[in-house]
Amino acid sequence: RQVGRVRRLLARPRECRKAGVLVADGIHLVAEALDTQLPCRMLFAEVNSRNPEIASLVENATRRRLPLYPILPHLFRAISPVETPQGIVGVFDRPRHDRNELWGGQPSGNLVIAGGIQDPTNLGSIARSALAAGATGLVCTEETVDPFHHRALRASMGAAFRLPIVTDQALRPTLQKLKNRVYHTPALT
Repeated sequence: RQVGRVRRLLARPRECRKAGVLVADGIHLVAEALDTQLPCRMLFAEVNSRNPEIASLVENATRRRLPLYPILPHLFRAISPVETPQGIVGVFDRPRHDRNELWGGQPSGNLVIAGGIQDPTNLGSIARSALAAGATGLVCTEETVDPFHHRALRASMGAAFRLPIVTDQALRPTLQKLKNRVYHTPALT
């Protein structure tokens, strides 16, 4: 039953968004999600995996009493969104950040605005680059793909868990608000 739920979430990213969850696939993303203390709804690990990193994540999940489901390799391949799965997938609550958190007070740092980005991989790369460059947040416009889409997460390499992100912002009003708060913004045309 839980395997079917994960397959639905991956097949219909809007369901993920509606449910307030994300699907982290692979050792690095699951480790980052656990490291940043995202609430874990479900964790699936391939039975009898010989990978020490997976064993460590399973041990961590067991110690923390997270909902852990060991599954057979053929079932695991059915839930992983990648051709060569690493053997671990987790369903976590999405990080939640409020726009006031990013630009409610005085300007502090740089914000990156993703306007109309449609490719999840490109958005994930933008999130990773923004974090590496020291940005204090990522603002995604209404027309931008979900930054917690499984492909965006993979491209972000976990940056989406560490960088404050707000979504569904109208571009022109957001730029105007930032300009009013003395952020340097591109000219509005």
